[in-house]
Amino acid sequence: MVRVGIREFKAHMGQYMKLIRAGETIMLTTRGVDDVMLVPIQSLEGGSSGSGRGAV
Repeated sequence: MVRVGIREFKAHMGQYMKLIRAGETIMLTTRGVDDVMLVPIQSLEGGSSGSGRGAV
């Protein structure tokens, strides 16, 4: 898992999206506190064929 500040993520979003697509999980932090976890769809139960409910 990669931890990154929200401003760093925003500045380099394309780079981090490539990592997520490759299977990496990204933990976004706000002022050093874990805030949001981004995971690739493949790692969610049911894969990409599900409805996506509860995945947001």
